[in-house]
Amino acid sequence: MLSCHRNGQFIEGLPLSPSLQMLKNEHVALNDQKQTIYDQSRSLISSISKGIYKVEALIDLRDNVQIFFKELHIHSEKEEEYLFNMMAVHMDRHSGPLAVMEFEHEEAKRLINQFLVNTEQSEDGRDTTAAIENCRLIIEAYHVLSSHFMKEEQVLFPMAENVLTDEQKEDLWRHVASAS
Repeated sequence: MLSCHRNGQFIEGLPLSPSLQMLKNEHVALNDQKQTIYDQSRSLISSISKGIYKVEALIDLRDNVQIFFKELHIHSEKEEEYLFNMMAVHMDRHSGPLAVMEFEHEEAKRLINQFLVNTEQSEDGRDTTAAIENCRLIIEAYHVLSSHFMKEEQVLFPMAENVLTDEQKEDLWRHVASAS
């Protein structure tokens, strides 16, 4: 259930404007992809511990991470370039929720990028210790993004619904809809 803080009170179930709802809806597909790469990472670690690891599993994980990373990048750019900039007018960008959310974007991207760099050469997948460490990068990114999406859905999007003007929401819609 959504809530929004207005004049010191929370308003339960406040609907989001189309632009904010679109950003929230994008989390659904991203969460599915994020869950897949998390499950693959855990499975890969488990197979290594059982001595049944195959390099192809790491290659498959890498392929799925690349797809996810591309979609995540498109989504996060919409938030960073448009929503975060609009919200920075209403709050301090260097502390508080906006600063935390921008840090989480960067941290998730850093973790995923490190995985991609580390797994660029398929023969590197033969080192099971490195494979485990690389899977742990994805697992950590999963946790960062899970918390991050929840904060956006429960704090940032309702806050934006409350503080952005109708004109700003329309402007945000034009930007996020065209960036898809």
